[in-house]
Amino acid sequence: MKKLTNPKEILVLTTTTVGNYKIVQHFNPVTSHVVAGTNLISDFIGGLSDVFGGRSIEFQKQIASIYDEAINKLKLDAYRLGANCIVGLKIDVDEISGKGKSMFMITAIGTPILFENNEVQKDQNNIVSADYLNNLIKTRKTIKELTENKANITNEFWELIINNEIKEAFDFLIVIYEYLLKNNAENEIEPFKVQYSRYLQSLDSDIVIDKLYKYLKNSNNTEMNVAIYKIIEELNLIDFNKIKHLLQSENHIDKKIAILLTRFDKAIYDSNDIAEIEDVLNSINNNVKEIVTYTTKKKGMFSSEEIEVWKCTNSNCGHTNNKENEYCEHCYHDKYGFNAKFYNKNSAIENLTEKIEILKEQLL
Repeated sequence: MKKLTNPKEILVLTTTTVGNYKIVQHFNPVTSHVVAGTNLISDFIGGLSDVFGGRSIEFQKQIASIYDEAINKLKLDAYRLGANCIVGLKIDVDEISGKGKSMFMITAIGTPILFENNEVQKDQNNIVSADYLNNLIKTRKTIKELTENKANITNEFWELIINNEIKEAFDFLIVIYEYLLKNNAENEIEPFKVQYSRYLQSLDSDIVIDKLYKYLKNSNNTEMNVAIYKIIEELNLIDFNKIKHLLQSENHIDKKIAILLTRFDKAIYDSNDIAEIEDVLNSINNNVKEIVTYTTKKKGMFSSEEIEVWKCTNSNCGHTNNKENEYCEHCYHDKYGFNAKFYNKNSAIENLTEKIEILKEQLL
């Protein structure tokens, strides 16, 4: 069966079947909820005098955006289960209220399935609608603005780059993300994170993984790096082959990035992943070596006897430790440059070993 590489490829149907295709597996139903303020409705009602003009069109776009968000959440859950289709889609709209405030919630529910889809279908449509043409014009304009760092981040901007999978927005948005973190823009950062996550999910996962891993390799921004690791974890953006290449780098920072990435999971695993994880495990054992140097010092002020010691490589420490110490007694960094109280080389080996054992039990 054709393997999907992006949640957006999930087919969503209101029917319970997929034509004449054979359903191989059913999964438990998935649901998603999107809550929006009733000001969306009130703003629309306030402009009823222009109901047949731009006001009505804008309202339709906002409703369509909310529906799309609910469905995209279903697609992501189905993708993580290993499905390639959702059948029996149902969408309900309910009003919820409390403490004098009123909102409405859109709930989407469907059943993920796996069906035989070996055929690759191509759209042979040779006509272009006005909407499609205008969308292409806006896309070209936005890409030009992005290259010139002149784009304005509005709701329309987000919908355009998400719906059209505009990868050229990646670097521009990273700069904005860094700026918001640096300036502690709490009121702006959370809405930005939501939209940024939606944007990344719209792109091909291989593109996103490549860009995020490269960012980590070249960044000294600790706060932003933490945010990137969080994104990788939440979106399951793990590529074991790329992790292996990081481990084979001569740069110790690359190796540290690789070790930290092994904390996280892919959305779904298959039997091919077992060999890739084994390669990563071997690369850790072969390439992540001690980075400390050993020397000697006198055992005591009045003793001529010398003992072997090592100096901590943590830039904020430099403490001298006895040879038998596995980690620095001052800052807790080990001989490999990792914080012994956090995720380190031994943690990675233990995690990957257990993962391999369980995957072999389940898949072989």
